[in-house]
Amino acid sequence: MPRAAAFAFSSSLPAEHREEAERILFFNLQQEKMKDGIRAVSKTYGLPKLVSTGEDEERLHMATTKGLAVQTLFVTARGIGADGPVGAIVFTREENALVALYMAVHEDFSATGKHAGEKLMIRMLKELEGIARRVRGVEVLRLYLGGETPISKKIRR
Repeated sequence: MPRAAAFAFSSSLPAEHREEAERILFFNLQQEKMKDGIRAVSKTYGLPKLVSTGEDEERLHMATTKGLAVQTLFVTARGIGADGPVGAIVFTREENALVALYMAVHEDFSATGKHAGEKLMIRMLKELEGIARRVRGVEVLRLYLGGETPISKKIRR
């Protein structure tokens, strides 16, 4: 049986992973399937951008062109040929909801990729749901999954 990847979730990435993160977030071959959703989200929230922060700009975070306060859940993998960033979710809070604005996974970990069995997108969404459960006042998770309107999921505590 093939060895599974070990995934780690973080709000930032080391700057040394900029090129890989940019490829996953902005030059992803799967992006074409999501263009309508990306266009709709971008009009309201702004385009995502990768920014360096920290004393020596040693960490990468996400921001939007409209200056919206966003958070990011970066996913890195170890094992099965992956050793670095493999996914990210950019999200914000609106009233009683966490809203996932942008989501991307490395093509190898997509539903049709060679590591599809890892179910990375599902793991990412479960992690975001766990975050939503821990944030006081958040009752709903809204996900833009390629369409112009988000899908809503009630958070169970």
